[in-house]
Amino acid sequence: MSETEKHPISKEDFSNHLQLLREFEADKGLHPSIDGINGVVIVNPLKSSLEKYKNLQKNFISSYRDLKDKVHLKAVTKDRVKIDIFSNVESFEDIELSTKNFADGVGLFRSEYIFLKEKKFPVMEKQFKIYQEMARKLKNKPFTIRLFDIGADKNYFFTDNERERFKIFSNYFEINPVLGCRAIRFLMKNEKILEDQIEAILRASVYGDVRILIPFVCDISEVRYVKQKLKKIRKRLVEEGVKIKKEIPLGIMVEVPAAAIMIDEFMREVDFCSIGTNDLMQCLMAADRGNPDTSHLLEFIHPSFFRILSKVIKESKLHKKPLSICGEMAADPRFTKVFIGSGIKQMSMAPRHIPIIKEVIRNMDIEVARYEVKKAFGSYDSAELNEFILKN
Repeated sequence: MSETEKHPISKEDFSNHLQLLREFEADKGLHPSIDGINGVVIVNPLKSSLEKYKNLQKNFISSYRDLKDKVHLKAVTKDRVKIDIFSNVESFEDIELSTKNFADGVGLFRSEYIFLKEKKFPVMEKQFKIYQEMARKLKNKPFTIRLFDIGADKNYFFTDNERERFKIFSNYFEINPVLGCRAIRFLMKNEKILEDQIEAILRASVYGDVRILIPFVCDISEVRYVKQKLKKIRKRLVEEGVKIKKEIPLGIMVEVPAAAIMIDEFMREVDFCSIGTNDLMQCLMAADRGNPDTSHLLEFIHPSFFRILSKVIKESKLHKKPLSICGEMAADPRFTKVFIGSGIKQMSMAPRHIPIIKEVIRNMDIEVARYEVKKAFGSYDSAELNEFILKN
């Protein structure tokens, strides 16, 4: 029997395809081969292909074990430049894995997952206990809590009781939720949810190096709104005798082109920034990453992304504000040199990717990377640009 057609799939759809393939295998008696690195599925592979992928799997596992043995080493380039490697976490299990992989801290805690998994919105007290325990586990390493990023691919429909308790503004179906009432937009329309989270974070601040990150910002007024809430809630807690840290760093996610264009103004309002590559590329290219017909537009770096990246880095240096990069690109070793050579010195990724990215950085000469990236910045063609990046 000949090998059935190879089907490329997007990273976004990969986990969903795994379940579908298991069901397909059971139903048809076939044994699909899944190449998770290149995002390819061979539905009914030849024996030679199976042997090939078994050997690749064996070599990959062996290489990863070797990297794990060195994960305790710091991410320092050959020319002795230290890069901070943070982790993206969603659970206590991720915190444990982050610690085991010697992350420098948590660069992004996706706080909305604490209720998405339970399908129940947490009250302030429960949120406080979660943040408190996580901060303690990190032992004073940076713990950056992103305010609830509700909406888009993390849509949540509230129960009638929750709608009443939180005075939910809306619960309607959105035709284009990626560009809809999500993240900070949702929180500004539903103040009680935002106020509860801010209070929980402030209460937990004394248990570690806690920081706050505002998602999907596009206007200065959104940052000032959160700052006003912080000031008001802090004042109330102090009057009540609650111990909270005097200063809690406040940052924004640069995910909307409008924020990147106005980054010089935002830098005056915040303490740090984090570039969210997933949403930034999605908005920049006007391409839904969950749509298989457009997801290919997000697989590689586009010249426009370089323009934005260069501008944000320049302003962060000018204002002396820390800048990190997170999202899938941060975990992709093909682009590590691009970011480091561009001037990024903080990266945040899923804990499992840390051993690989650390190794790439340890084998990198930052001056060489800067030279190569400078050449790449002059390209106007995405195919030409990415050929240069991947070749180098």
